[in-house]
Amino acid sequence: MGGIKDVFDDANYLGRLANWITSQASKRALTRVLLMASVGIVILGSYLGYLTYLLGEYRKSSNEHNAKYSYMVAENQDKRTFDYLELCIDASKNNDANRNYYCGKAVDLYKLTFKEMPGDTDENIEKEAFGAMKADIAGRIRFMALQRTMGQSSEMDGVLSFLLSITGITIAMFVAVICMLTTIVWTWRISRAQLIAQQNTNPPPTPT
Repeated sequence: MGGIKDVFDDANYLGRLANWITSQASKRALTRVLLMASVGIVILGSYLGYLTYLLGEYRKSSNEHNAKYSYMVAENQDKRTFDYLELCIDASKNNDANRNYYCGKAVDLYKLTFKEMPGDTDENIEKEAFGAMKADIAGRIRFMALQRTMGQSSEMDGVLSFLLSITGITIAMFVAVICMLTTIVWTWRISRAQLIAQQNTNPPPTPT
């Protein structure tokens, strides 16, 4: 209940503050125009601020998506290497006539995979340790799968799509214009009411 009471208290305070601002601004034509412009700036500024925030979130999501796609491409290449290593190992066991082709292709793909990652890869190649190569590739595939799960799909948020659309921009501009016109009319009516009240309070002197 305390939370609800705080909300009503805040709303009541904001209402009093708005009444005070409009009452002060209604006294002069210049301040009425300034208040109208301030309302438009607040509305359009909020719109642009929220739009900027959503664009930042989308850019972040897009970068994650690109990274995820890169991992998928690398994983696909690794699976191709893994397949050739399996063909090489099976061909070696069965004395397949295509053994040299399979193993040569597997080594080339293995070198390409680890060309920028120094380690035991050169030793595996020298010893023709195809089983060890297969284990290296399998470990790399698991690592890539883990990295890929950390990404997010790059889909433009529905709210962002709407705000960037012609309809969204038009509605924002329409709301801003309506609020600005409402503000100027409201303050003018307050000014007129104050003027009438002042005239009634201080009527002109009766001619003698």
